[in-house]
Amino acid sequence: SVGWRIAEPTPGRFDFGRVRAIGAAAARHGLQVLWSLMHYGHPADLDLHDDRFIDRFVACARAAADAIADTDRRSDVRVYNPVNEIGFLAWAIE
Repeated sequence: SVGWRIAEPTPGRFDFGRVRAIGAAAARHGLQVLWSLMHYGHPADLDLHDDRFIDRFVACARAAADAIADTDRRSDVRVYNPVNEIGFLAWAIE
């Protein structure tokens, strides 16, 4: 998991060190990672109903894809799951 809440510790600033470590470990072992972008939360400064939510998620997803591409040069094929446990998220914003 990229973990948006972890990858964007302050608004608009990303830290993908964890992602790079996971990608490097997977590459060493010949594994393909299914990257979940938002898993168990979002940045603390955002609310699920915040108008900035979608734009911020898009920015994080784009930055994460770039970081993952830099880490995984073996293949052009990458697998992303934008939101893990979408049912829980749908319930939370009800």
